[in-house]
Formats: sequence, C-alpha cells, structure tokens
Amino acid sequence: MIDFKMFLFIILISFSFSYTQNIVGKMYSKQEADNLYGPIINVVQVKTSFLSKYLISQNSYIMFRIYNNNLFILDSQRRPIYPELAIIKPEDVFRCFSISMVIKTLSTGNELTTSIELRNNNIITITNGNSTLEMGVLCPPFCQ
Repeated sequence: MIDFKMFLFIILISFSFSYTQNIVGKMYSKQEADNLYGPIINVVQVKTSFLSKYLISQNSYIMFRIYNNNLFILDSQRRPIYPELAIIKPEDVFRCFSISMVIKTLSTGNELTTSIELRNNNIITITNGNSTLEMGVLCPPFCQ
C-alpha cells in the first residue's frame, strides 16, 4: 500500500510531466474549420508519407509556415527540418503543433495527401481527409 507522502509525490510528478507536455492543436472536421477560420488563401499539398517521415524523427512539437508559396517545417528548437538548409530569421513566425495531434489528424483522415493551408490572419491548418488541425501557437512569441 502506498503511503500518503508517496501518493502526493506521484501526483506531483504526474502533474509536472503533463504540464511540460502540453497538447497543442485541436482537430475539427473540414467543414467546421472552414466555418471557423475562413477560406483557404494558399495551400501546399504533400504526401502524407513525406510528412510522417519528419514526424517520426521529432520529440514533441513541430512548426509550419507557408511563405512565398513554399512550405517550411521546423523542429521544436526552431531548427529547419524542411527544407533542411532553409535560413530562418528569429522574427519569422511559425505555427507550432504537438506531434501527437498531427499524427492523430493524419491517421484519422487516412488519405495519401495532406494539405498545409494558409488562411486569414496567417492561420495555418493541416488537413487530411475530413480532419483539420488548428489551434497551433505562434512561435514567436510562444515557443515551446
């Protein structure tokens, strides 16, 4: 039987772990996302397998940006992972999502192609099938 101090310690550790692993992103149906975030201004379509390759190699967060019709992907430390040699300025704003939420969106949509979409107010959505991910945080200023 666990004593009271051990119980509190386990709760504290569990809370601190869950706090450091914040889930970033919320899944919507494609129709809900269109209603909430407006029309798509620009879209970059990629093979889901291409995107999955980058997700597997990351720990917790991944960041996206569409600039001049090009897709840029950064890891959680703001290092370029696609294109690998991209030059990223500290003031370049990306949308950060939890790896787990991107994976969930891809697996729920279950399509071979994924769309990275730019909407009004520089909102980035990730759509696969009928599943759309949004609620990414801006980095900067809120980098994980």
